[in-house]
Amino acid sequence: MHSHLYAKTLLLLVACSLATSLGCNSEPPDDRPARAKVTGTVTLAGSPVAEARIQFHAVNKSQGAIGKTKTDGTYTLTTYEAGDGALPGDYVVTISKTEVASGLTEEEKLKMQEMGRPVPSPKTSELMPKAYTKSASSPLKVTVTADGDNHFDFDVKK
Repeated sequence: MHSHLYAKTLLLLVACSLATSLGCNSEPPDDRPARAKVTGTVTLAGSPVAEARIQFHAVNKSQGAIGKTKTDGTYTLTTYEAGDGALPGDYVVTISKTEVASGLTEEEKLKMQEMGRPVPSPKTSELMPKAYTKSASSPLKVTVTADGDNHFDFDVKK
């Protein structure tokens, strides 16, 4: 009987010491560089662009940031964690939006799989002017500041 009580006590002690050694912090310390919140809107010839991919490419080749526009064209950038912004510095900005030009229906894909045939990838087309989709040719340049208003609107011309 004593050994049963001893086992329970030992188990309780091990569980308590494990809980203590792991700590109760829900967030580990963030030792990554400080980011500044970056928001804005993407429009194409004045109209909001939904589901566009926006990328901030660091001029100094350090960490960049990415975002995706909502239906109203607004975006918030992410570097490490959703919505954490971008590192302060100079960036070239690229914007890309692809659309599926043609593809198979789900039923057609299923038939091809059943027949053991490879399912072709759907064809896509780029909706943004080509210059804006590559960092080497994009005319969009911004500077993110540590304590400034980092709100950048981009009206892409066709």
